Amino acid sequence: MTPTPSPFSERGNLALAIGVTLVALLAGVAYFGPGSAMLDNTRAEMETHRSDLDSWAREERELRDIGADEMAHWNERFAATKTLLGAPVDEASLFARVGSALDTPSLEHLEVVRRVADDSQTALRHLLTSPTSGEILRVEEIPVRVAFRASYRDTLRVLRRIESGHIPLRLDEIDLRRDYPALRVEIGARFFARVEGES
Repeated sequence: MTPTPSPFSERGNLALAIGVTLVALLAGVAYFGPGSAMLDNTRAEMETHRSDLDSWAREERELRDIGADEMAHWNERFAATKTLLGAPVDEASLFARVGSALDTPSLEHLEVVRRVADDSQTALRHLLTSPTSGEILRVEEIPVRVAFRASYRDTLRVLRRIESGHIPLRLDEIDLRRDYPALRVEIGARFFARVEGES
């Protein structure tokens, strides 16, 4: 005689299978549905907070007391800038100042004119403040056009002095032409000069 299967064992297996299926289905819905979005949002928030913490740590390292050596260096740079710019200029002394800055032994036929300022060439003003004394230098970028004739060697010397910052001039354009035995040079530039004015 063969034993008949118990209806309880079949029902138990069926209930277990349905329960496991429901758990797997709910886990899949939670992970790939709203749960996934929540995980992504949480990850994004954690990344933002980590980035903020890194920024704060970097700012804390940078916001330190200024050392005596650093302050002395800033004062030296301010004094060097003041010396380079010289005394304040007016319109009459501007051309003499530019010519003096470019002077070399072979320089001839120097012409300095103030360029007519359009929207892209308006004179810009800057205020430079001493880090310790509070002294203020009012500096203007004056658009000028300069033409001169000089030897190749002296022209190169002038251009190197401009490039190294020994002449307070920023080149916008330059035209070099052979004018045997020298060069004819035309420069469009901005001359940095101290000016008088109200704070």
